[in-house]
Amino acid sequence: MDDQKRRYLFEQLKTLLQGYGDVLELDSSPGKYSLSTTKQIIVDDEIHEGYQFVEIRELKNLVGFYYMPIHVCPELRDEVPASMQSILKGNTCFNIKTFTPEIERGLKDLMKLGMDKYKENDWI
Repeated sequence: MDDQKRRYLFEQLKTLLQGYGDVLELDSSPGKYSLSTTKQIIVDDEIHEGYQFVEIRELKNLVGFYYMPIHVCPELRDEVPASMQSILKGNTCFNIKTFTPEIERGLKDLMKLGMDKYKENDWI
């Protein structure tokens, strides 16, 4: 993927996430955009003052979409939309190479799923 296509993809994903900036804390730098909780959360028996919710990163041939709700709530992995299963690599990273309507819908579903779970646990 050339730099221009990757940058355009990153900007599309960033636009999708910007609607959550009123609930989550934003951290942004060139090629990286992340949203985190501001409340205390316990992960792997460690207390964290705020915890990353999602991050997008420009990588060499794709944009990585790091989705932490499936790390802290592994049961959510079973609820990942079928359209997103094939691009889930590792524990939390979705490798995104195109921004199709199907991927956009899948990402919106993931964001809702994670937000609902974090609210249920009083993490946001």
